Amino acid sequence: RPEQGSRPTWEWLRRELSLSEAEAARVIRGYPGLMALRMEPTVWRKLEYFLSLGLTPQELKRMVLQEPLSLSRSMESLQTIVTFLSEQALVRPDRVPSVLVACPALLSCSVERLGEGIRFLRQDMGMADAQISSVVESFPRLLTYKTLANLQPKVEYLQEEGFPLCDIREEVVQRPLVLAYSLKKRFMPRFVHLKKCDITGRRV
Repeated sequence: RPEQGSRPTWEWLRRELSLSEAEAARVIRGYPGLMALRMEPTVWRKLEYFLSLGLTPQELKRMVLQEPLSLSRSMESLQTIVTFLSEQALVRPDRVPSVLVACPALLSCSVERLGEGIRFLRQDMGMADAQISSVVESFPRLLTYKTLANLQPKVEYLQEEGFPLCDIREEVVQRPLVLAYSLKKRFMPRFVHLKKCDITGRRV
């Protein structure tokens, strides 16, 4: 049960998002600062905005549960992120809701951070617009990864193992999730095993 000071917020969340007691408490724990905001119109305007993008009430509920901090962003920040997804990440308008539901953490990222991911796909990976759109729509979490510390080392490692960039790019477009695998725990051990089996480079 919530503390007395959080009860109005807790009750509002339960009513407007159809949350259970446990779910409302989870949102407040995830973003305690929510208790300092006016639910109406401050938070309600944000919920209305998400619904206007095409999210269903159930999708909105799931998004808030996964990323309570999304409610901490200003309306301007949220709109900027959505505009970025459409104009820079090339997400089709009808796919924006599914991208946000698949990765609500996008709403807590800065545009600069997301832009690094797009520059990586375009400049380092050499992807065309249609390929970038496909990758982001299929695996939007990729944009939350740090380029220098996470994505780039994996691509460089694959190149060192004999894969040309064009093949790596094709694989990432077909299966973007491959870049979510751990370099040290997934990539390297498997290549060590393959080398023991005398399977290397483009034969993999």
